Amino acid sequence: MSSFAEEAAAAPVAEAPAEVTELAQAVESTTLEATPAEVRPTDPRSLAIDEDLTFVRTCIAPAAVIADNRDFITVVIIRTAYARVQLRVQFVDEYPNIPPIVEISSPTLPMPLLRNKEKECMDKAAEHRGKAQFTIIYDQLYKFIQSNLFIPCWKEMKQVAGLVEGKGQIGVDEKEGLISIRVGAGNYRQNMRLKVPYSYPEEGVQIEFVASSYPYDIQNMFKSQAEEIVRRCEAGFSPEQAASVTNPANLPPAKGSQSSDRQAKITVSSLKSMKHDVNVLKQMSDLRAATQASDSKKYFKEVNAERREARKDLRRLARAESEADQEEARRLLEEEQNEMKELLKCKVSETAQPSLFAAAKYLVEDFAVKMPAEPCQACQKPVLPADPENEALKNGRSERRPLRAFCGHWLHWNCLNDWLTTPPFVRQCPACTRRIWHPDWPEDYKQLEKAWQNKEARKREISDVSDMMGM
Repeated sequence: MSSFAEEAAAAPVAEAPAEVTELAQAVESTTLEATPAEVRPTDPRSLAIDEDLTFVRTCIAPAAVIADNRDFITVVIIRTAYARVQLRVQFVDEYPNIPPIVEISSPTLPMPLLRNKEKECMDKAAEHRGKAQFTIIYDQLYKFIQSNLFIPCWKEMKQVAGLVEGKGQIGVDEKEGLISIRVGAGNYRQNMRLKVPYSYPEEGVQIEFVASSYPYDIQNMFKSQAEEIVRRCEAGFSPEQAASVTNPANLPPAKGSQSSDRQAKITVSSLKSMKHDVNVLKQMSDLRAATQASDSKKYFKEVNAERREARKDLRRLARAESEADQEEARRLLEEEQNEMKELLKCKVSETAQPSLFAAAKYLVEDFAVKMPAEPCQACQKPVLPADPENEALKNGRSERRPLRAFCGHWLHWNCLNDWLTTPPFVRQCPACTRRIWHPDWPEDYKQLEKAWQNKEARKREISDVSDMMGM
């Protein structure tokens, strides 16, 4: 046996085929090493991108998401068709230690504004190096789009600022869409407020006179014509056409101010939800009171049993409310998705024209600055007295009170009366060559001519009687 064993040990062993060897090694490694669980990336770039993608998929309506992958994210931020941008954030290799590349585009907003917001977003992201930055960029741009009502009239805002420069002061409130303008000329002052509504320019700018040293009738005349300019811009006239075709002496009724502030709508379902919440809170309050420790003298077996039942009821109620809250969250998410889809369908109006600068230009240049130096077309003296407290502006029967003719130019009452009630009765305005007329006098010059003839006949009769009586 020993010799047989020695011969067997000394005998050469045939080598196994290569395929068999590789298979055996694979089986051995599989046996020795347990299959690892799915390994999540641990590098800073992957972790930051994971956090960014989680934010996009949980906090942004899917309809607003164009792309969300590990290279770039593209979303739409929209308030109206005129306040809409597309945000594209591209992750660089060194992200988040180096901010991502931000690109903002819009079909309505000016390019300088977009480039400025890109720089602001990248600067804001740079303040959070080493952390996920898409949320920071998105919040920065979202707040700007949703809270700044001047976005649709960005160019006009710069024009209005240049218009007021050197003539007065201007103040703005971006969240309320308010522009406060104070302009003075001579001893006269005019404070006005222009409000950009939520749906501008489809709804025109709203005008309010805050304080003024001009008479009310003059303020109302200029305000009515400015509102007519706005109305025509809404109807599709260009700002230049709207300012040129208005008729100062025959204006339609002023457009009533319409509030564009969004108000919460109280519906039957919301009232039912509120009632349900109140009942639940009351039940939970009662149950919590029942589970609190009782007075030591009443600490009996019955009291403990009551508290145990109350705790059970409280847990059941909490579970029911949790399910109701989840259902409400799903409903709200669906509503948000539907609202976003409707917003994305909004298109820019084919008729409405911007009205802010047209109205501001008329009120500042043609009213507040020009009016104190406006000459009477008959006597060529200023139609307004130097002192805003002059009797001519206070007394509605004063012969020196200012009146605006049909052509848009001004005359003193007595000057206009002389021109309209004495030959040749039909006169042309020296400034524009249009016929001089005012609604306070008959439009038919033959009536004026007949009245003058009757007046002259009475004068002759009185003169003849005086001569006969030797007076």
